[in-house]
Amino acid sequence: MIETIVLDDRVWVNTREPNHGDECAIYVERTPESRTINEGDSLWWQSGWAFWTPSNGAFEDRRLNRIGCSGVARPDTTADAGGDDVR
Repeated sequence: MIETIVLDDRVWVNTREPNHGDECAIYVERTPESRTINEGDSLWWQSGWAFWTPSNGAFEDRRLNRIGCSGVARPDTTADAGGDDVR
């Protein structure tokens, strides 16, 4: 994970592939758990799910609802657009 933005109804998560450096972002459902995704955590996805592993040493995938497709653009983070937490 290289960046997250918490929006009103979802969380935008940008990832970087470790071997090639390619970036790809997705949206996940905004929940108390998804609001705690941080830089350095691991995330992968398949079908309608994202699997998040915090970097705190838990080594356990936590399943999150993925919204839409991968490759979404970085959202507008101005106050009018609903962005309230950029990390």
